Formats: sequence, structure tokens, C-alpha cells
Amino acid sequence: MFLNVKYMMVSFVMLCLVPSVAFSEVTIVDFHETYDDKVPISGLISVGAMVDVDNSFFDPQFITIKMPETQSAKLCISITSNDGRYRAQYEYDVKNQKSGALTLPTNTKKSSELKNYKDKQVVILATLNKTCKDSPDKVLFASWKKTIAGNSNKYYVYLNWANNVSIVISNNPNVDVAVCKKITDKSIAYNNECLLDNKYMGEINFAVNRFTAANAKLQLIPLPLVLQ
Repeated sequence: MFLNVKYMMVSFVMLCLVPSVAFSEVTIVDFHETYDDKVPISGLISVGAMVDVDNSFFDPQFITIKMPETQSAKLCISITSNDGRYRAQYEYDVKNQKSGALTLPTNTKKSSELKNYKDKQVVILATLNKTCKDSPDKVLFASWKKTIAGNSNKYYVYLNWANNVSIVISNNPNVDVAVCKKITDKSIAYNNECLLDNKYMGEINFAVNRFTAANAKLQLIPLPLVLQ
């Protein structure tokens, strides 16, 4: 009896030492990542949507997604470093997901390559789609932190476009809903950081307004952000 009590006490202590990171019941379908020694030239219009960004070093072993309630969908995640060297793609099957923070392991094998990057230098794009080859139905906000503060009020979108960009509401394109500024530290994969005004919480009909060199409006690109 004494041995059983001792065993129970040891087991209880071990459980208390396990980090309290809750993993949702999602199924990973596909994952691959690359890190190039040479800096590539990017021609992509890369996008990231991040929350709780504070320009600090981060643990690349976990990502947290602000999920809406979801019955069934593909969770598609793209991760890109600002210098274009690191890229990763994830695909998950998600079913019966409740609204809230979803923390997932990344399974990265590139932790040593990422150790000198800060969270603003490696951005996450998380989307919900029918398939990961489709245009996103919803763009979700993500963080490198294991927990996202409930009162988070800084939502960033990262874009790659040589000229001016703005983020607007689709049916009212004359009103900017974000302050966008150029990134000047030789960023290759994305060069605009846009801070959204959180008074638009709950709105999903956003669009990116891109400008030509002559500063004439080029087109509105749908950006179905889930700001929650």
C-alpha cells in the first residue's frame, strides 16, 4: 500500500511538470520545409497575418492559431522568413473545431537555422479552405506564442508589393482600416507591415488595395481576414 502511494505521488509530480499546452484533435495531412543558404529573389505577393508580435525571439516548435468555429475544413499554413530563405507548408484536416486558440507543434527540423530570427522576421499565414490549392475562404491570425492574450489588440498583416498598399473594407474601398508602412531592413519575401484598427473586430470583408508606380489604383484583392 505504501509503495502504491509513493508511485501515485511521483506520478502526480511528473504530471505537474508537463507544460500545459493543449493540442486540438487535428490530423496533419502534409508538411514540408526548406532553408536556403543563398538569399532568393522573391516575386511572390506573400501575406502573413499575425497577432501578439513584439519583435522578440521565439520558439519555432509551436504555433497558435485564432480559430473560428469550424465544422470541417482544411487548415493551410504557410510560414515565410523575411529574407526568403525559410519556407514551410502545412496542411491539416480540421473537424468540429470550437472558436478559440489552437496550439499546434510544427515538427520543424530547422530550429538551429531559425534561432537568430525574431517573430516579425518569420511570418505565418493560416487559412481555412476547401483544399489548400484554392483561394482562402478565411484568413486567420496566428502567433509564435503558445498562448494568445485574450485582450490582444495588435493585429498585423504582412504583404509584398513594391509600391503603396492599403487594406480596406471591400464595400467601402475609400476608407483605410490599417496603417501600412514599408519594411526597410532588406526584407525580400515581404516589405509592408500593416497594423489593423481593431475597431473592425468581426468584419471579414477586407481587401488589399494595390497601387501602380504612378500611384493609380490597380485592383482590390480579397483578403477575408477573421478579426476576432
